[in-house]
Amino acid sequence: MKKAVTLLIAFGAVVILSAASFATVIHVPADQPTIQAGIDAAIPGDTVLVADGTYTGNGNRDIDFGGKGIVLKSENGSDFTIIDCQGDSLDPHRGFYFHSGEDSTAVVDGFTIRNGNAVNGGGISCNFNSSPTISDNTISGNSANNGGGIHCRYSSPTISNNTISGNSASYYGGGIYCRNSNPTISDNTFSGNSAYNGGGISCRIGSNSSIIDNTFSGNSAVHDGGGIHCDENSNAFISNNHINNNSANSGGGILTYNANPTIGYNIIDGNLANAGGGIFCAYSTNPVIINNTISGNSADGDGAISCFDSNPTVENCIIAFSKSGRSVFCNPSSNATLTCCDVYGNEGGDWVGCIAGQADTNGNFSADPLFCDTAAVDFSLSKFSPCLPQYNSCGVLIGSLDLGCTGPYICGDANGDSLVNQDDVAFLQAFYFDCSSCPDPLVVADVNCDGSVDIADIVYLAQFLNGTGPEPCCW
Repeated sequence: MKKAVTLLIAFGAVVILSAASFATVIHVPADQPTIQAGIDAAIPGDTVLVADGTYTGNGNRDIDFGGKGIVLKSENGSDFTIIDCQGDSLDPHRGFYFHSGEDSTAVVDGFTIRNGNAVNGGGISCNFNSSPTISDNTISGNSANNGGGIHCRYSSPTISNNTISGNSASYYGGGIYCRNSNPTISDNTFSGNSAYNGGGISCRIGSNSSIIDNTFSGNSAVHDGGGIHCDENSNAFISNNHINNNSANSGGGILTYNANPTIGYNIIDGNLANAGGGIFCAYSTNPVIINNTISGNSADGDGAISCFDSNPTVENCIIAFSKSGRSVFCNPSSNATLTCCDVYGNEGGDWVGCIAGQADTNGNFSADPLFCDTAAVDFSLSKFSPCLPQYNSCGVLIGSLDLGCTGPYICGDANGDSLVNQDDVAFLQAFYFDCSSCPDPLVVADVNCDGSVDIADIVYLAQFLNGTGPEPCCW
């Protein structure tokens, strides 16, 4: 029996080695005249390697893997290898159509896919449980009703390291559209895409996408979700993305509708909407919004975060410097619960409206987060930021980024004018004795290093400046 098992294992190893040894590289156009001809000639495990050039016409568009697990790769990357679909509404064509159950071993790597036009998926369509790997491509200037760049239906592709730009959709998903799909979407750049809903990405009807480490910039939606749109039980995992300068009627950065995504560790800045400049939560939406930096967004009175018939949980977030609108808005059927959040410097008010009673409770506070350099889009925290664990009562990181610079801030400079003098003593005195609405002093005013800024620091700093006490301990 042992001998038989040994022989069976040995036979299996020979089969595997034999299969690997027969894997070949098919060159286009040297071996086969078109990309489709190269794929047709390949068997699973083969690589079809495409030379530099612009590929057009039949055989170089509407490319079909036929269910094969093969690698289609350009020789020198997307800048040099272009699939020009030459599609329009009268003569529709796209780059690739996956519809035969392809898995992750079916790979498209290193192409520019442009000028596609189709009903669904102007650049690439993944349908009927087809889940290829789409990586290191430029998908640009394509259009469709849904999924200008990429369309996913009952499919879960891996979409990574692509530039997805300038695509458009009449309805959903300028960059990517997902329906009943669970794709992994990571390390991509989405820019200048447009749609009616979901300028960058639209996740619909049970699409639990993983959206991680992407950049969304300059995307737009006529209606909802300039950067990301999630609806109808699409409980996406949205993490570590930079979502900036996108626009929509509702949800300039993110809109979630009848869905409960997890939104964590994102930078959401400079987005614009009529309602919900950063995030809009609508109709039975109860997302977890955790450790986000939400800064410099604009909405006409309806908040960096807006809630309509929704009850989001907001934890460890910075909501700051909204250019118009309050920090958080709730309609009468909504409630937002904030814990360990820094809400500061919002044009329409900080702890107002539905969150007015939450200031100075549950670890919440209002203080300048002391970003390193917002002009350079650097939202990491400077040395004395109150959002660092050692400087807030929750003892946690608040916002999406940790310590990133020593900063221009000086220990003892309570008013932030880069000087340590009697003006700082006066600032602290005014705060504690005369002004109930003054902004909190900077953490650098904790000159005795006891973990809080209080009256003891006024005495300590005054004695130092008068020459009768020790220097600030944080020097």
